[in-house]
Amino acid sequence: MALGRQIKAERSAAGLTLEELSARIGVHKNTLHNYEKGEREMTYGVLAALAHEFGLDSIWALVRAAEERADRE
Repeated sequence: MALGRQIKAERSAAGLTLEELSARIGVHKNTLHNYEKGEREMTYGVLAALAHEFGLDSIWALVRAAEERADRE
């Protein structure tokens, strides 16, 4: 599963709206929406905030992001 779809699935499972999660991690809701659609690349800071929010290992998030970048190249 692509990282953006995984983030959306985690957000949905937590019962959070785009507005709620974006406020928690400090990004605009449109930015978060673009991350979920795979139309914008997440910064490491955003990845770390999302990992913290969902109780995931930050290394997991970084590895997923690196895998996606490698797939695009």
